[in-house]
Amino acid sequence: EELLAEQRPDLVVVATNGPSHAALTIAAAEAGARWVMCEKPMATSLRDARAMINSCAQHGTRLAINHTRRWSPAHQRFAAALAAGAIGEIRSVGLSLGAGRTGCNGSHMLDLTRLLTGAEFHSVSGWLDRTGTPDPRGPEYTDPGAHAVFHLNNGARCFLDQMEDLGVPPLVDLIGTVGRARVEDLRFYWELRARRPEDRDKGMAAYGCALQPVPFEVDDCPSLARWQQVQEAAYHNLLSDEPIACSGEDGYRAIEAVLAIHLSDRRGHSPVALPLQGEDLDFRVNFT
Repeated sequence: EELLAEQRPDLVVVATNGPSHAALTIAAAEAGARWVMCEKPMATSLRDARAMINSCAQHGTRLAINHTRRWSPAHQRFAAALAAGAIGEIRSVGLSLGAGRTGCNGSHMLDLTRLLTGAEFHSVSGWLDRTGTPDPRGPEYTDPGAHAVFHLNNGARCFLDQMEDLGVPPLVDLIGTVGRARVEDLRFYWELRARRPEDRDKGMAAYGCALQPVPFEVDDCPSLARWQQVQEAAYHNLLSDEPIACSGEDGYRAIEAVLAIHLSDRRGHSPVALPLQGEDLDFRVNFT
């Protein structure tokens, strides 16, 4: 806070661990920062996340949450293709990734689900991993793996498997009424397959219809260079007058989904309705 008061920076990047995000973001806004880029997970409670959003709005600070895929042109084009009906209506989403840490890493995949489906999480039943693997950032943090079943507000289902016995990169599978899609975005692999146009009206019972590739082009450059381009795009967006691609509200929804997994586990895996309300807004998990 002393540094913020002395330097009065225009741009603040909050790249600390989760428990300090709220205090630092609010301090930056109160010090007059025009732009704040906050790492994910946005905060460790929804009460804190809402305070961050409100403080930035009050002080005229543009707040972005660094769920990087929101700024990726390839992810945006893929989302647009899905929204245009490339695989029909999305009915099922499968998310899998290794090494646990549902708040730190799983929040990326849950945010990506919102981007690709255009839908919101409606309820979740969750199971936390109790392997007890030490968090690499220190014993003071609590961010286990989990598996969960979400229902979305458009009727689709989403299955998350981020248990600690998986050692694989992130994988997203989407199944629609007439096709399927796959994203392995750490290596920028994309796949769209759908029924031929003449087969699209044959109904769900005609599940044997062959799926044909749907063209989808991605710029040919090394993966690291792509992610560098995405991060540059994030800051260009933040410093512009355009709507922020990953706003505080987007960050809020991502951690809300993770917190709801924890709440469901505490409540015997019973479904937890979203959005969270009442005392659940104060529920806190010490994410990294």
